Amino acid sequence: MGIKKQAFESAAVGTISTFAGLGLSSVLDGIMNLDLSNLLGLGFESVIDFFGQRAVFSPSKRSGSFRARRFIIAKCLSLMLTQILFMAAMTSIGKYVRKYPSGVQGVRIAMAAVAWIPHFFLRKYWVFR
Repeated sequence: MGIKKQAFESAAVGTISTFAGLGLSSVLDGIMNLDLSNLLGLGFESVIDFFGQRAVFSPSKRSGSFRARRFIIAKCLSLMLTQILFMAAMTSIGKYVRKYPSGVQGVRIAMAAVAWIPHFFLRKYWVFR
């Protein structure tokens, strides 16, 4: 499969899993602090993302514990990057975006989009090779 098609399919899977995580984070925002609700949403998104990305990058291969370990390592790196970017953005512009219901979600989407770029290449060339 060509890299353009994989990038498109990977982005589609990532979008679906990201919005699932955003939905959970949005529900949890009213119950707990934003950093924790964001982290839980990222964890939920990761589970959905693993199965979807496996279907994109290695549909005919069985997913053993070796691939799962690589995915977890790559995902942890991506989640750390996403969480750090989110916390930094909220520290610098949080007082402005919290005024709007979609403001925090916009920051989450932007940070997920930035973190997707290095994560795609980790998946393609290391996790599911």
